[in-house]
Amino acid sequence: MKRLKDYIKKSAKAFKILVVGSVFAGLCNLIFYPILCRLYTQEEIGLLSGITTIVSLSSIVSTGKYEQAIITTQKKNEAVLLLVLSMLICVCVTIVYYVLLLFGLLDFLKVVFHDEMIMKLAFICPFSFVGISAFNCYNEWCIKEKRYSSLSKNRISNSVFVCFFKTILFKITSGICIGDIFGRFFNGVFTLAQFYIHDHKALKKEIITKKRIKFVAIKYRDYPIYIIPDQILNYIAGTLPIYYISYCYDLERLGYYSMSVSILSIPAAFLEKTFLDLFRSQATDSYNKTGGFREIYVNMLMLLGGAGIVLFVLGFFAIPPVIKAFLGDKWIVTGTISQILFLPSILKFLFLVFSPTWIIKNKLKYRLFWQISNIIVVSAVMLITSYSSISFEQCIIFLGIGMSISYLLGIGNTFILSK
Repeated sequence: MKRLKDYIKKSAKAFKILVVGSVFAGLCNLIFYPILCRLYTQEEIGLLSGITTIVSLSSIVSTGKYEQAIITTQKKNEAVLLLVLSMLICVCVTIVYYVLLLFGLLDFLKVVFHDEMIMKLAFICPFSFVGISAFNCYNEWCIKEKRYSSLSKNRISNSVFVCFFKTILFKITSGICIGDIFGRFFNGVFTLAQFYIHDHKALKKEIITKKRIKFVAIKYRDYPIYIIPDQILNYIAGTLPIYYISYCYDLERLGYYSMSVSILSIPAAFLEKTFLDLFRSQATDSYNKTGGFREIYVNMLMLLGGAGIVLFVLGFFAIPPVIKAFLGDKWIVTGTISQILFLPSILKFLFLVFSPTWIIKNKLKYRLFWQISNIIVVSAVMLITSYSSISFEQCIIFLGIGMSISYLLGIGNTFILSK
């Protein structure tokens, strides 16, 4: 217990700075959700989840995942080169995306979502994943430089841009989708501007050369080799329920599910990134000095695990009436779904906080193996329920059980590797 108190005291300053950004970003989303739920229909929100899946998949490959190596570099010049390399790859991915649209991707989207509008929105999706790529690259830079204040500002600006554009475009057809896309794009422009203002001196011509960029691309090649397949599998596992619900049920039920996932992510939005970045920073420093970070892992697990137990006990029965009062009677089904997915969401929070262990210990293969096991579990759940005469709510129960098993396996593996 004394070690835990010392750990909390030592981390207090960085935590306060990071949590301010997370809280304000989360509050922004919390304030705008009731507004957006009254401005848009379940079908429109379901369509947004479809657009999100397209953007998410594109974002996985848009930087080659080289930006995740920034925090592990020993030299600042390499960090700069990785940032530049990531954005160059983003430009190339954008070009490839438009080529794929012309050669079959549009027809695939039409078959999956049964909606003509998604075909039109697909043409502006690159604005979103370009903005997300810029945002992620600058965040990694801030963590590397321990600029926690800038990191907090980035999170706040991201929520403000996205919520603002979603709200002002409500009179336009699919305004929530268009607002989400351009909100993320302009936030990306904003973060790149911040990088240039504070760190333009790091962009020296003698440093940024083709030879040097090629050197870091080869040196950190394990990141695209292992993390991209890892993230694609993670994307598939995460979006399988979306495709499944859209295909087997309808956009209305997809809207209920999507809103439930969004609501359950609000508490995580307050603190997940805060603890994730704090753990990454502390664990990386400890690993570079001692070769391990078990004590940091245990202290963080005790702190978050205890809080998670309390949150589950207090929140489980309160979720349905709170959502009904918060969103209105037409979203009552979302309350039931949120109650079912509450425990898996808490386990997911813990898993995501400790998932950088694989990167820090350079055990990217283990991370990929976990993703394979995760998608097997989720696929099995979808397969079983598709051949069973069960209700929509029962399908969500099976999904929640599968997710919980996967996250517990991931937490166990990262704990072992932290020694």
